Amino acid sequence: MRNTGDFFRKIVVLDGSRKLWTDEDGVMYVGVIPFLLEDVLAEVIG
Repeated sequence: MRNTGDFFRKIVVLDGSRKLWTDEDGVMYVGVIPFLLEDVLAEVIG
């Protein structure tokens, strides 16, 4: 994970409808449409 000084999960909300994915640094990316309409936070937390 990138050196940010904490251990919180990092989620970047992008435009469009991209599904949730995680890069090699542990940062999660998701499109705004799935973020708002699907239960993305349950996938991240659970």
